[in-house]
Amino acid sequence: MSSHSNPNELMETDRLSYRDTQITKDEAAFAEAAVREETETGLTDKRCKRCGTRYLLHVAGGSYTITCETARCFQLIARGI
Repeated sequence: MSSHSNPNELMETDRLSYRDTQITKDEAAFAEAAVREETETGLTDKRCKRCGTRYLLHVAGGSYTITCETARCFQLIARGI
């Protein structure tokens, strides 16, 4: 159970913001590593730790959203400065 009264309230961990309060720091770090790998090499073989499907990266300006192919499984929102 979340200590926040609003489950949709943004949570902050280092540079990452996410709405799903059930995402662990390990899952967030793994997803961010997949983004770095894809950004640097053009591809990644890392898969969602929850369901095993591919991560999908959506970039908008200085922000990006990481989801996986399974609906409502994983979503992480990172906002740039």
